Amino acid sequence: LRRELGPEVATLLAAAPADQRFAVAVAAFGQRLRGEPQVSDYSYADIATLANNARGADADGYRAEFVKLVRMAEALGQAGATGRP
Repeated sequence: LRRELGPEVATLLAAAPADQRFAVAVAAFGQRLRGEPQVSDYSYADIATLANNARGADADGYRAEFVKLVRMAEALGQAGATGRP
């Protein structure tokens, strides 16, 4: 994701195959962890929703684990912001 997501990008993303949407969620998560400004308006909740909706066949549960990881990062970010666990 090299630019901010606008409505037109969200529409194109919704039409993409599930594997591509999941890959975008993984890339966005990495960019969010690095604090890149291109995804500053894309929350961990947005990333988790995108990944969860694009899980598709997940026989080994790796994609479900990724969604849990994103939600954990969100919780840790909130705890860090408040200074409490």
